[in-house]
Amino acid sequence: MQARSLGVLVLALLAASGWGLYWREARAGNEVPDRGAASPTNSTRNEQDSRLEELERRVQEQAAELARWQAEREQARTPAEEPVRLAEPVVKLEFQHHENGAPKSRVKTIDGVAMGQWEAWHANGQKSELGTLLEGKRTGRWQFWNPQGELTATGRYLDGERIGTWTVIENGVMQDMRYDADPVR
Repeated sequence: MQARSLGVLVLALLAASGWGLYWREARAGNEVPDRGAASPTNSTRNEQDSRLEELERRVQEQAAELARWQAEREQARTPAEEPVRLAEPVVKLEFQHHENGAPKSRVKTIDGVAMGQWEAWHANGQKSELGTLLEGKRTGRWQFWNPQGELTATGRYLDGERIGTWTVIENGVMQDMRYDADPVR
């Protein structure tokens, strides 16, 4: 690419100088026009040759400088310019156990944050809770049981807060409770 650019530059310089017309006509086999004092003489040709050589040298120096600059920039690339590679999330299924060895809870975690279905059990093995966690907060429909395995409450959570109508069973009596901003009985 640099050699082609250099060749184009040389041709452009020839065209801009008095040599351009002279060279073109001579190459085509035509008679070179007499331009009087402006015609290239030996001394003028030598001056133009030396100017052309000087320009070629400067172009080569600038091309070399550009190549050095690009190489230095590539070596000095900062971390902010490097492409970001995101790590794969760490997904685990975590279990907790009661002192007697019975399961206490089970939940999936993503990068250490509880996500997905949550299940919990009483020490006697009866289920105590079932619901969904989103970013560690209760969300959606949840159910709760007492140690005898009887359903004690069911309702919904949003962002960790009770919402809507909850059905609560206390001492065999079922009652509905409404939760909006504040619980209302």
